[in-house]
Amino acid sequence: MRSLNTDAVVLRSRDFQDTHRIVTFITRDHGKITTMARHARHSKKRFANCLEPCSVVKITFTPKANKTLWHLDHGILCKDPTPVRSNIDIFTTHCLICEIMDLMCPLAEPIPGLYELIEDSFNQLTKNDPLLVEHFIVFLTRFLGIMGYAPQLSHCFKCHTPLSSHAIWFFSPDNGSIVCPLCSHKIYSKLNRVCAGTIKTLIAIRQLRLSRAFALKWTLEIKIQAIEMLIDFLVQRLTIKPRSLSMFYDLLKTTS
Repeated sequence: MRSLNTDAVVLRSRDFQDTHRIVTFITRDHGKITTMARHARHSKKRFANCLEPCSVVKITFTPKANKTLWHLDHGILCKDPTPVRSNIDIFTTHCLICEIMDLMCPLAEPIPGLYELIEDSFNQLTKNDPLLVEHFIVFLTRFLGIMGYAPQLSHCFKCHTPLSSHAIWFFSPDNGSIVCPLCSHKIYSKLNRVCAGTIKTLIAIRQLRLSRAFALKWTLEIKIQAIEMLIDFLVQRLTIKPRSLSMFYDLLKTTS
């Protein structure tokens, strides 16, 4: 097969044998791909500084008949990684985004809007004084929608009471749906208490242009409720808990 070029973000990179590296990317044109970078640990020319997690790069790769491991020919670093790697909070948020994508995205299946979402999210996270938790909430809300896992937020999943009926609601991470106060005692799994304003904010994030979603104003209550319910819902959907989540929890403690 002929070689292909594409924009990409490194999701994961690990050493293989003595000289090679296995690198997973999310790409603009081909979805998530996993590649073998032969002799990458000794090559300063073909892969100079462009195989570390969260790096924004342009790559040349050769597809194989199977989707599991393709050949990485060349890579070029497109953005200076210093602003990300010099700030532990920004780097933690970048790593969590990459890890979530790696865990949830299928191999070699292009998904419309996915690369643009990570590209825009990374740009927001590296602006001056970024709202890290708020921007991560926007990313995760849009990502779950793109992947077909958007929580049901319009009505109680038990009695179908509409959102406008109550000021206080509950969210079931198991069911991915909101529950009204009257039905909450019938649910025996974990519930997150949320106000109607939090739910309306998450609905707005889905509907607004991404630039406007990133510009939303947040109260502390809405921020805390939104991140707790989304992370609980995410963990329920994943078979493996993201390793970088514990560091993100530390970030939450400092920003709450």
